[in-house]
Amino acid sequence: MTEHDEITRSNDYVRIVLDTFNDQRRAYAFSVNPFEVQQDGIWLEGGSSGSHGGGGGGGFSRPPIDDNPDFIWESGGRLTSQGTRSK
Repeated sequence: MTEHDEITRSNDYVRIVLDTFNDQRRAYAFSVNPFEVQQDGIWLEGGSSGSHGGGGGGGFSRPPIDDNPDFIWESGGRLTSQGTRSK
């Protein structure tokens, strides 16, 4: 178990980014991993990220997502004998 918005780069995950503003500067971002941990927020051009997406550095920069908004949405994931699946 983990907190909402605590997906790290050490986990597999699927991210969908929706530019509903059609300005290529900000967008809604939704991520989910096979453990059903959700992450969401607003992707901001030139912004600094919140506490998510970390993975402990390793030379990776974090995406500029403001993870303060917590949207209500459904997702799922599971571990199988052949690996992981998200839906």
